[in-house]
Amino acid sequence: MVAVFIFLLASLVFSQEAMFGLDWGMSAEQVESSGVALAKTEIDRNFSIYRTASLPKNLSDVESYTLIFDQSSLCKIVMTGRTIGNDPYGTDGKARFSVIENLLKAKYGKPESHCLAGLELYKDRDEFYECLKYRGCGLWMSSFKAENKSMLLQLKGLGRGTGFITLTIESLAFPEAVRKYQASGNKADADAL
Repeated sequence: MVAVFIFLLASLVFSQEAMFGLDWGMSAEQVESSGVALAKTEIDRNFSIYRTASLPKNLSDVESYTLIFDQSSLCKIVMTGRTIGNDPYGTDGKARFSVIENLLKAKYGKPESHCLAGLELYKDRDEFYECLKYRGCGLWMSSFKAENKSMLLQLKGLGRGTGFITLTIESLAFPEAVRKYQASGNKADADAL
């Protein structure tokens, strides 16, 4: 009985569940075998980057998903929502952001950080997305942590009255993958000199 309890506890603590019906560590082939059509967009050192319009579990208003693999192991997912247009004051974007944020709160608890700021450069209310487009002007985001991942929800601007939502999910292994990427670049630079 104790062994079963320890096994169940360990499986909860070391959960490999990523999001959208995927698990951390899956290979691109394993993702495809679950019925997902992947298109490889880039290979850069230890990273392979794929794009898809659909995953086993989807949000209702997704434009695309980007999956990043370290070697052949899934370590990052970026969900890009459909473009929100004809929304000069950001009303629709803020409402959709709030819905997704509340779903994340219900599952993962209070956000680790929450920033709703803007309009340092653009002062008119109908310039909401223009402000979000430029670094240092505005930021509309919430970040969450779970036992095996970190998540960043953002509302981003494209121009006047136009924006989109992204949700970035990183496994705990992602920072190490980035270190490998940087070390590989440094080695290549040293070899080139």
